[in-house]
Amino acid sequence: MGVLRRSITGSSGKPIRAVRKPKDYWKDFRNVRREVLAFVDDQGEPGKMPTITELRGAGHGSLVIAIHKYHGDFPKVARRLRLAMTHKPKGYWKDFRNLKREILAFVSESAEPGRMPTMRELKHAGHASLVSAIHQYHGSLFEVAQRLDLSVPQRPIGYWKDFGNVRQELLAFVAEHGIAGKMPTGSELRRAGQNSLASAIHKYHGDFREVAHRLGLSITRTYEGRGRRFDRPESGSSGWLDPSERGQFRPTP
Repeated sequence: MGVLRRSITGSSGKPIRAVRKPKDYWKDFRNVRREVLAFVDDQGEPGKMPTITELRGAGHGSLVIAIHKYHGDFPKVARRLRLAMTHKPKGYWKDFRNLKREILAFVSESAEPGRMPTMRELKHAGHASLVSAIHQYHGSLFEVAQRLDLSVPQRPIGYWKDFGNVRQELLAFVAEHGIAGKMPTGSELRRAGQNSLASAIHKYHGDFREVAHRLGLSITRTYEGRGRRFDRPESGSSGWLDPSERGQFRPTP
């Protein structure tokens, strides 16, 4: 069977001839290494890992998919190849115009234009600093989506009633930006744009204490008194007060 070729238009507007790779080609990291380093030599910056936008713009969409599907994500591949991820100038992320430009560039290359990318999508594409900037300087994913007039992904009807989905979303949150073994607080979830998850816990699955107990996670309660404030993790504790406890300590929501 002959080699399949098709025409792709790169960011320069010039047609690029793409060749279908042999079966399982992308599963072999040596091929990914060769393709990435060839791109760096030809079109990239020496010592720097190319971004998802740069690769897609040059017609290397299959390479982008292969990195996520078979080899972890962009940061992992960059470490294996001893390539540096892009670092922005000091104060770069404080300027919302820079944040807007980066997000819209990502969205323009995505399969769903007009939709706000999730934290997982951004991190897997090598944009962990973008995710951090959203929370550190610009509120939450939801707030940024509103400012950019981007839609937030909607879950199917009944999605949150299934505890399996709640388990999956919570454990993914803990794995990506939580503390191992600790139940995230309502505030942490809301700041990360996970308002629906926080609401679903109370609406369909009891409360944070019950969900933490089912997942084997501990809850941190914040105590205040005599001018002091400290946290103490309590396995299976609710984070909510009985009437008799009011005035003694304030739990993290």
